[in-house]
Amino acid sequence: MKTGKTYFVALATLLGAVLSAHAAQSERIINIALSGYTQSKNPKGDAQAIPFRKTTKDFLEEISLVKSQDFTNGILVMVDHPDDTNSLPQIFARKGATQTDVTDLFTITQADNYVVTSKYPSGAFRSAAYYAIDHFRFNSFNADPNGVDLTLKVFSKETQLASSKMISSVKTPVTTTAIRSDGVGEMRSAGVFVAPIKGFVTIGAPKFLP
Repeated sequence: MKTGKTYFVALATLLGAVLSAHAAQSERIINIALSGYTQSKNPKGDAQAIPFRKTTKDFLEEISLVKSQDFTNGILVMVDHPDDTNSLPQIFARKGATQTDVTDLFTITQADNYVVTSKYPSGAFRSAAYYAIDHFRFNSFNADPNGVDLTLKVFSKETQLASSKMISSVKTPVTTTAIRSDGVGEMRSAGVFVAPIKGFVTIGAPKFLP
């Protein structure tokens, strides 16, 4: 997580930055699990709250409609390019050998203030935990007037662990990052309010690629 920055790239601060001097690229799978209650009526016409869930699968189905590609049962992947300090993270929808850049559908901004706890056993960095308030948005309106608009304010914990990995046959010091972001917000469909919503976005440690 980079200090005092505002990112227009999806999940860039929610999901943190991989700190590696030699990795050409790293990939991390994104998991989203949200729930809420939408307004409905029972058979008698009385007001009734109906529970629902939105998961990564639902996001991929929406992306499939917007991008006119089938990502059913696929994955959402965040790609970092640690060798290139000017290259921002990207988000891809992937199914088998097919993938599409969907960074334009996501937006995240991070508050300037956050709290960090670090451990330096024997004077060497071993781990750190960052806590921050972030704003997350998934918006497919630009591509589809019937699209979904989801906004969340999330409390994020980013855990960094120092280690070393074999990257391109070279033992390389790296800092792996795992994120959990719990949030609350609202969802709209075709511009119409659907429901308050809550849940989390998580991402595990990166897979480094040569």
